[in-house]
Amino acid sequence: MKKDFEEMLDTWTEEELKDFLPEQLPELDEMTRKRIEKRTLEKVKQEKKKFSKKQIIAAVICIAAALGIAGRGPILAAFEKLFHYLPGVGVYVDEEGTQMYSAEMIQDSFTENGVTVSLKNVYAKGIAIHMELVMEGENLTEGILEGQDDFDYLKEKYQVTMEYDGKAYALSSGSRQIRKENDENVNRYSRQISRVEYNTAQLYTVRIEGFETPLIFRLVPNEGTADPETLGPSQTKSGITLTASAEITEEGIAVELFQVYQTEGIQNKEPDQMRQELLYGLDYGADATSEDWIEIYNSQNYVENKDGIPLKMVPGSQENMWNGTRFVVKGTKADFPITIHRGPVTVETSETQNITLDLPETGETKTMPEQLEFTYGTVEILEISVSDVFQQKVGTGENAVEVPRRDVEISYRVVPKEGVFQMYAVAAKAPRGLANRVTSDWDYKENIFTFGTDVAEDQKTLEVTFSDPFLWAVEDFTLVIDAPVQAE
Repeated sequence: MKKDFEEMLDTWTEEELKDFLPEQLPELDEMTRKRIEKRTLEKVKQEKKKFSKKQIIAAVICIAAALGIAGRGPILAAFEKLFHYLPGVGVYVDEEGTQMYSAEMIQDSFTENGVTVSLKNVYAKGIAIHMELVMEGENLTEGILEGQDDFDYLKEKYQVTMEYDGKAYALSSGSRQIRKENDENVNRYSRQISRVEYNTAQLYTVRIEGFETPLIFRLVPNEGTADPETLGPSQTKSGITLTASAEITEEGIAVELFQVYQTEGIQNKEPDQMRQELLYGLDYGADATSEDWIEIYNSQNYVENKDGIPLKMVPGSQENMWNGTRFVVKGTKADFPITIHRGPVTVETSETQNITLDLPETGETKTMPEQLEFTYGTVEILEISVSDVFQQKVGTGENAVEVPRRDVEISYRVVPKEGVFQMYAVAAKAPRGLANRVTSDWDYKENIFTFGTDVAEDQKTLEVTFSDPFLWAVEDFTLVIDAPVQAE
């Protein structure tokens, strides 16, 4: 941060520095403070195109801290304007100056043969196009063979192509989700789809096999709204800003909720559902094998109306957005003002550490004294064990040979540090083996992780990488929305 600040200040003249920096002005009355504040904001606006968002953030924070006015309205507003809101996509911080594109939806849904097909969350970041394809019907897996995988069947049955520039391209899916009725029939199938296209701003037609009606959209350049204050009320605590808005729809009250972080390196993570469920249970003393965690989670995350009555969420309405979520609760305009309660959530950082571990002798286990210090927690490597030698077949047919290998199993504990951001998990990776017989495991009660690989008979050391820590953002928020926004 100091380097970024100095780099920006290097471009300012001596007279400008005297205007902005309090150490040049030993006695600061309120009028002088306001003058400095005003000039600082003017300079930030002037320099926005010349410097990265990261540099401007650093400068604003340093100046605000030096003046002792951190949190003052104008300075805070300048900071918040560094975040952008793209309708239907979410909130983001543009540090790289990447061109964003929003979608003009020409045909975003249709219903054929009892199946409703919708295209949602369509946008592009630079040359990367993103969209979500959702299908809903009574039984989407009708005709599936016994023992056939639901995902494989759906992928094959409902193949997707996208037409543009006079050509058709097959689209592959990233993450996929299904919802079953009575654990039998699939009645909802959603797919996250991405595609790279250098000529981003143009017309696109999406077709799904088995349907006549296409989905059509046009991508257009869109920098988004530079002032999230226009979204709705916001609350900032411990460097975490929560912003929300609500509108009335046919289903009820649609809420968009965004959470952004002023702490460098912290970013939202796709909901870590399994650990989040367990951690809510563990943190509040519930048995993770019971359903108690649901009540605990709902007691921390809910929307209530003006009378203090919790509003029920519409099933299947929750959608992930960039740095946030969108969901619908059952209610009307008469329920306003509504209050949104938000408890701890999971986030991540990109911190990485490598370590070389000495392997014990064949068939032995040894306790490890190693510790790795991360910003928000500590990785304690507990023990490492090496199995007896086994023969692993490599190759096929006449070229097949057996080579001696040994399984290596490593266990480690993650211990969070005190503070708002507490590390509870870290990914561990070792070079891929030939046998891949060691199963990863997680003892959630002790927060101990186990993973492994296999190595050569004479291998003495093993390189291990610990990366991408998951953090528990321990903070509670309460936002009051006085009235719904008017839908366009």
